[in-house]
Amino acid sequence: MLRDISLHIMDLCENSIKAQASRIDILIKVDFDKDELIVSITDNGVGMDSEMLSKVVDPFTTGRTTRNVGLGIPFFKQACEMTGGHVEIVSRRKEGTTIKGKMVVSHIDRLPLGDIGETFQTLIMSKPEIDYVLRLENLMGSAAISTMEIKKELEDVPITTYEVLIWLKTFVNTKVSEILGDI
Repeated sequence: MLRDISLHIMDLCENSIKAQASRIDILIKVDFDKDELIVSITDNGVGMDSEMLSKVVDPFTTGRTTRNVGLGIPFFKQACEMTGGHVEIVSRRKEGTTIKGKMVVSHIDRLPLGDIGETFQTLIMSKPEIDYVLRLENLMGSAAISTMEIKKELEDVPITTYEVLIWLKTFVNTKVSEILGDI
């Protein structure tokens, strides 16, 4: 099992990258009234057929050719279920996939959120051509951070420039603190 939610997000986004996604939307939403944390990854990749979709939570099912296990989705599912939550997966061939996990915020077994800014930064460094959108939400407000919009503002400055990446990490973590609080 991964040690925090940000690493699960990284792993799920890597699946989207392997599925040839050009856009990946990441949602982290907290509802303290319902004691619920939602983490959702949506991509426009190749998607899965119904047979693969029915097997994807099995750790011994993988699309990899280098090894016979795929633990990312099963571990995310386990992390959600350990708190009394669950995972929903919707996928359509040639349209993309959404993986949505719900966790109980106050549950003792809920993993810490981790460094979302570093995860976002790492995703951008690894595949800067992908459009990433990070949405943070609570009942009082929200924030959306889009690499497509940032690239437009930067004009000729690459998004992978060191100073931009440092600013992005700090900006994301500030927004995480403002919107999600101390979860």
